[in-house]
Amino acid sequence: MASTKSYTQSAYSVLLLQKLLSLRDGISPLTLVLDTLQEPGTIVLEEFMLRAKAAGTRVVYASSFIAGPRRSPHIDVLVERRRKSLQEFRDDIIAKCQPPPQEKLPKNSPPQKTLVVVDSLCQIAQQDPLFVAAFVSSLVSPTASVLSLYHADEDPASEAAAQAQGGQGWLTFGKPPPLKVLCHLATAIIRVQALHEEVARKRARDRCEEEPRFGWAEGEGALFGYTNSRYNKHDVLVGTLYTDSVLVDMELRRRSGRAVVERFVVTWGQPTQPALAEPKRTRTQSRSSMPWDLGAVPCTNITVMTEHALFAAPPDPGAGTTAADGDDDEALPETTFSLGLTEKQRRDREGIVLPYFDAQTDIGSGEGGRILYEMGREDDFDDEEDEI
Repeated sequence: MASTKSYTQSAYSVLLLQKLLSLRDGISPLTLVLDTLQEPGTIVLEEFMLRAKAAGTRVVYASSFIAGPRRSPHIDVLVERRRKSLQEFRDDIIAKCQPPPQEKLPKNSPPQKTLVVVDSLCQIAQQDPLFVAAFVSSLVSPTASVLSLYHADEDPASEAAAQAQGGQGWLTFGKPPPLKVLCHLATAIIRVQALHEEVARKRARDRCEEEPRFGWAEGEGALFGYTNSRYNKHDVLVGTLYTDSVLVDMELRRRSGRAVVERFVVTWGQPTQPALAEPKRTRTQSRSSMPWDLGAVPCTNITVMTEHALFAAPPDPGAGTTAADGDDDEALPETTFSLGLTEKQRRDREGIVLPYFDAQTDIGSGEGGRILYEMGREDDFDDEEDEI
């Protein structure tokens, strides 16, 4: 029963992530994707746009003034900032998100949905930290959902350095950092992490060693963890089978206020489906297609991290014996001792005659229905205690 319940919970979590990636039923008006230097989150944006394109949703891609525009086959409208101010850039995006006139749509057809993708909020946050929350909130509408990317590897000491040099940051005015504000506003947060980093941490925990640190967590010095040959992506525990796999942390906030948090291992790249009549296959069709390729299909290789082969707990050798000693239809709780029955105890249990009510017989009729129990030799009974 416990394994069935765990499987049902895992299947529910996977379906919830699939629903979030497809943005069905307005599950998340504002989705925030946090990535790192080691594992960029652009592939997650491409997966969102791929599913939106398949569902007939209009994709509006907003490119910041520093990051170059991404050439993706799933983009319908490209909005570049270039030398525009933040207010002009926002107004331009809102103008592109306007739905087409009702006269051009079929009769009784639902309004067309729009997915607004902002490639980098870091540039906007660095220029105007107090405006980034209003910038993102103004893009959300009943027919438009916002998907934004934020680089979580921004230097946490940059604000302290700016204040030391006489600069005025957001902390000077008593305001929280932009990342905290965005995480508070977002209805769904997806954190993309490198799979081999978590595998390295698990290996260290299994060996009772200190967990390795990566990125800014290493402290002073160079980013040694990203070039460390001991914990690189070609680690033996990861292997070539999971080269295109990433670790995805999902935090989905329901309307009731309850947050659903789960970790997944997502393997990108699905085999394409070329036509059978084609004698030759192109290079793109001969390999696994990524979300940004033509003819790509939505990713379905999603596994809960606790059930993945790299993180699943090894089977308990005594689990089979414990389950065999007990009943097949009863789930035994996890304890440090065995709760199963021996063969003798099982035979004795089958031969037990339950206490009977003497009121059901002619002898005990009208005597109140006492329960008669015949003592056995194995029963520990004290006559003096019974008299008390």
